[in-house]
Amino acid sequence: MSFEPFAKISRLSRPIIITEKLDGSNGQIYIQTPREYDEERIHEGSIMDEVQDAVIDTGEFIVRVGSRKRWLGPAKSEDHFNMFKWVHENVDEIVETLGAGRHYGEWWGQGIQRGYGLNEKRFSLFNTHRWAQLPVESCLHCVPVIGTSSEFDTAAVDFALNILSTTGSHAAPGFMNPEGVVVYHPHGNTLMKKTYKGDDEYVPGKQRAD
Repeated sequence: MSFEPFAKISRLSRPIIITEKLDGSNGQIYIQTPREYDEERIHEGSIMDEVQDAVIDTGEFIVRVGSRKRWLGPAKSEDHFNMFKWVHENVDEIVETLGAGRHYGEWWGQGIQRGYGLNEKRFSLFNTHRWAQLPVESCLHCVPVIGTSSEFDTAAVDFALNILSTTGSHAAPGFMNPEGVVVYHPHGNTLMKKTYKGDDEYVPGKQRAD
């Protein structure tokens, strides 16, 4: 039996990054070389079903599109708010910009949750360290950074929430009903959220679904 050590405990008093929490649907774009894709299929040791095998082949890369819980496909019943369709239509720019890897973000905008008054849907990447400076004309976006702190500080989080409640969404300027913030703690590689609604619903001993 292999030995599994206890994970190292992260230090709370380390820098945090506070971003706007977008009210959409979590998604991912998984970009692999054909060799990486084939090796992963062999390693899994089983044949993927039709939806899991719905990929976009650019020749140089294999692209899969996922929601929070499943892989998406081109059929209406397999897609999720047309995210697969959008990636397929923009795949050349997406691959050129992101490169190989798993890229997580929020699929949001028209027809998804609160909509933000937009006439289109957007994919906003979570990794602000890599993608905060995307070109304005890019089809990709990045979640806005609302604040930072040299250590985990609830006052900094509350200040960021106050900024959003006063100025409105930074991702969709002019939309005055933002959802809240996400706090990223790099040292612990942990994400936590604080929203205007829902945080006061905690009941000790009862686990919330979200």
